[in-house]
Amino acid sequence: MKASELKDNSNHNYVVIYGGRFQPFHKGHYAIYNRLINEFGKTNVWITMSGKIAKDEGSPFSFDERKMIISNLFDINESNIIKTKSSPIFSIDEVLKHYHKKVTVILITGKKDEDRFKHIAKYDPNKSPIESVYYYPISNHVKLTATEIRNVFSHIKDDAEIKPLMKKYFGKYDYSIGQLIKERCAK
Repeated sequence: MKASELKDNSNHNYVVIYGGRFQPFHKGHYAIYNRLINEFGKTNVWITMSGKIAKDEGSPFSFDERKMIISNLFDINESNIIKTKSSPIFSIDEVLKHYHKKVTVILITGKKDEDRFKHIAKYDPNKSPIESVYYYPISNHVKLTATEIRNVFSHIKDDAEIKPLMKKYFGKYDYSIGQLIKERCAK
């Protein structure tokens, strides 16, 4: 049973927070996003990320750059991308200010971070929700990481390499975004 089917049969409204660093957002993230909008509805899924920039920590892109990459390469509405003050996964209040009704919040996390959320109930799509906040661990079935992308783009010697890499990692090519990624990932 999908959450959307539960929603139709209950008084619950879902708000799904897909938080992450997204340094940069890639087709693996997009596959998860598509799974979430298919399960919960496009207007209920929010992408959240902080404004932290720390190249030496693997975060070379600003919030605005990541938002541009997400909205231009993946056709995700900018209004569903929110800048948070702190760690993106703890952005519940910043998303809820867009709602004036009771909602059930579902925090999306990767399987590797699941232990960080043991104090929150785990979401089960086969049960009607009774809590106000759940965590929902989701695996990325596209074997790809932003670390890999940053590493590959940091070794580009010729701009002719950018187009096939953009198609491989992002699904499409955009000259200015390709140049931005190359510049931000340069060592």
